Amino acid sequence: MKDYQQKFLNLALEAKALEFGNFTLKSGRQSPYFFNAAKMLNGSNLYELASCYEEAIKDADIEFDCIYGPAYKGIFLGSMVAVLLSQNGNNYPLSNNYFNFNFFLKKYFCNKWLHQGQCTYY
Repeated sequence: MKDYQQKFLNLALEAKALEFGNFTLKSGRQSPYFFNAAKMLNGSNLYELASCYEEAIKDADIEFDCIYGPAYKGIFLGSMVAVLLSQNGNNYPLSNNYFNFNFFLKKYFCNKWLHQGQCTYY
């Protein structure tokens, strides 16, 4: 196991994001464990979590041009990963310079109704 993988596992256990027991999932299936990543998204854990993702991305040696943090909780993590990766002088914008919603709510914005889920350019 690589260092960042061990760090991620320890973080998950410390934050109680990884729980063991008898759980019924939304699908109705039974599982001996449950992973709730939201428990890892607090000020003290977010930097450590983002650094695990940063190391995993570097280790994967893949080319990419943006970071995508899925709504809702992933936006914070995506932002932190982009900041960490950009410290070496490269620019990794969130969702390729526009904010992309991946959840579907009807909202009133700027005198019109938007169905979030469409790409909204800023």
